[in-house]
Amino acid sequence: MPTQATIAREAGVDQPLVSRAGRGELRRLTDRVRRLCEYAENKAQIIDSGAVARTRRAGRRPSLALEALMDCRNYLKEGFDPTVLREQLKVLRRAQRLGLL
Repeated sequence: MPTQATIAREAGVDQPLVSRAGRGELRRLTDRVRRLCEYAENKAQIIDSGAVARTRRAGRRPSLALEALMDCRNYLKEGFDPTVLREQLKVLRRAQRLGLL
């Protein structure tokens, strides 16, 4: 995993922004946040495409976890609110801890 400084340099943003993003503390969609998101999206596509290709070459379907990540990325790419997705994940985690799922 690259350091925050490496991510910041490659994305063209400053390290404190990367740190705040990692903690989920971004509040506005600024140009710098967009650049960081585009960088992350590009890296995720490279990783996902490699994982999917390896899985398919092995004659298997992508894992459920990989499919879930791809679904989340597509949800966000379509312009939906990331806070809704985050809150729904919190609800699911709580339900699982309580044995409701």
